[in-house]
Parts: sequence; C-alpha cells; structure tokens
Amino acid sequence: MERATTVALCDDHEIYRRELMTALERDVEIQVVAEADIPSQLGPVINDHPPKIVVVDLTPIQGDPLEIISTLRDLMPISAVLAVGGPNDELAPALLAGANGAVDKNVAIRLGPKIVKTLVRGHLFVDQRAAQSLLRTINSHPRRSSIPARQVDLVDRLSSVESIADITGDALAEAAMERELFALLVSLRGVRANSSSGSLS
Repeated sequence: MERATTVALCDDHEIYRRELMTALERDVEIQVVAEADIPSQLGPVINDHPPKIVVVDLTPIQGDPLEIISTLRDLMPISAVLAVGGPNDELAPALLAGANGAVDKNVAIRLGPKIVKTLVRGHLFVDQRAAQSLLRTINSHPRRSSIPARQVDLVDRLSSVESIADITGDALAEAAMERELFALLVSLRGVRANSSSGSLS
C-alpha cells in the first residue's frame, strides 16, 4: 500500500533528521522522501513530486526565517511548511513568514505524526513555545492596542498548553479559533512587510 503523506526534512543535523524520520515513520501513512541540510538542496530531489509537508530547521545558521520560508514556498508552493527550532530560536517569525506550523524540535519528535496529519488537513499547528514567542511579538507590536483582545487571549491560552491540539473542542470551536489565529498572523505579517519597506501603514 502506498503511503499517503510524504515529508521532506531540512535540518543540518543528521542525527536529528534521523530521529525525526524514525518518529514520523512509526505511522505507516507517513513516508520521509527527501532530506537536506538547507532548503535549496531540496529542489532537485523533489521537483517532480513535491512532498505534502516540509519540515525546516530555524537555527540561526540556516538564515532569516522569512527568507527560508520564502525559498520553500518558491520551491514547493503546494507543500505545507512546519518550522522547528531549538531552545534559543524564536518561532513566531516563521509563522509570520507563512509557515503552517511552528514547534520546538523535541515536540516535533514527540508529536510528529499528529502534527503532520493536522497540517495535511489544512490546519495550523502551534506549540507552547511558538505561542509564547508569538505573545512576545504581540506585546512589542507598534500597535499593540489595536489587536483584538480575543486574539491576544487566544495566544495567551495557547502559551499555557503544550499545543493548539490541547484546546480544540468541537469542529465549530476549532474553526473559530483557527480563524482568529489566522487573522492575527495576517495582521502581524502586514506590519512586518511594511516595516521592512520602511513604513508602517
């Protein structure tokens, strides 16, 4: 039987890639089809058959998260991107750059198949560290007072649980929560884009 979900791993630590691959492939519906140290190396490997998920490391040696995610979007526009980071990495920038999920590296190993299946269904996946990073971004936002309280409350709730999966209830509640989170990210992305061009609109 052909495995349903293909994954590419991009991390310059081979041992971590192997651990994550092992964790993911414990689920028979997941198959790691490509590995690379940096995003640009993935292109030649998966041009003909883009994976459904690309997992990318956000350590500083890899570069700016915006550039990393943009590169992956150019290489694989139909793939979902999961950003993973070590203990000193900020995860919010990956979400602001368009990643579909952001988690601590250890969480990726522990919850790998669950995260992959969530992303394949078109949902966002955020863990506690990513939410805490996002909360810091909100609090330092130049227009903090203009961000709807319900969105701030949602991120605050996420920052106190292991992952977004821990506060999802019924389908309607989950959809409403995702809409709020997505709206927040779009708003923050707009400010980041304007900031990089020298103005805030």
